[in-house]
Amino acid sequence: MIKRLTQQGLSKMSLAAFILLTTALVMPVAAQPLTPAEIDALQKQLVEARNVAAALDARVQCYVDRDISFHQRSKQLQLNAAGLHQQEDELSARLQQEKYKAESFERDYVSARNDMHNLKRKMDAIQHHIRRLKAELDDCKSKAWIFGFVCVFAGEISGLNSHRRNLDADSKAALIKMPSLEKNLRDAERRKNQAQQELQKTQNQLNQTTRDLAATEAEIKSLKASLARIREVKQDYSSELNQFEYAFNEFENLDPASDRRFVVRRLRHESEDLKGLLAQARGLLDENGLLLPTGKRICAN
Repeated sequence: MIKRLTQQGLSKMSLAAFILLTTALVMPVAAQPLTPAEIDALQKQLVEARNVAAALDARVQCYVDRDISFHQRSKQLQLNAAGLHQQEDELSARLQQEKYKAESFERDYVSARNDMHNLKRKMDAIQHHIRRLKAELDDCKSKAWIFGFVCVFAGEISGLNSHRRNLDADSKAALIKMPSLEKNLRDAERRKNQAQQELQKTQNQLNQTTRDLAATEAEIKSLKASLARIREVKQDYSSELNQFEYAFNEFENLDPASDRRFVVRRLRHESEDLKGLLAQARGLLDENGLLLPTGKRICAN
């Protein structure tokens, strides 16, 4: 009987201890009221946080504006490259035509020049033959002065003279033709060189445009990565700033004579959470904009 009463007493004491322990865990610890110095520090933190938020907004907007500008430049460069490719194709076709014409005129010119050389060689050979026959004719006549009619070289000399005159006429005709052929060849060479220069110029422009396009695409890639990073920080930062502002406003709007322990705890908690994000945001802003792969810096402080 005594033993049972003792066990019942212990059970009641254990239950009372459990209730006290549970109440202690559930009930919040009394928060110390904010001192004037703490309130002033929180106000300064709020002002600084708002300034950093405005700076983040400005940096994000600058990045967005430059991203739009880079995309517009990329689009224009792509259009320029397409036009230059078409121009390159047209100039390549034109160059091939001019090369063909120049080669054709050169063949005509070389053929005419060879013809002139051949005519001159034939004329020189005939002239030499005529001089030889005349010498033989004179020698024949001197030896057979009474019977000069037996010397029969005169007819052959006459035929050679006729052939020489024909060759001389052909040579003069070729000589008249040569300046025209030379002019055609010079004009064809000039047009070919001009087409070659224009093609080279277009290819240089295309190569430069291709390099500019690659550089712009690299800038866009770098900018997008930085923009995504700062947007992520800004989103977390803005969310925490809103919670801090709400807690601060709630604290200011409560009657100081009322029990503000829960609001004070929340305000201190939000202040601590904001400090880390505030430091992270300031770190981004201290980077002085973005250094692009091309060496340019944008959105600097």
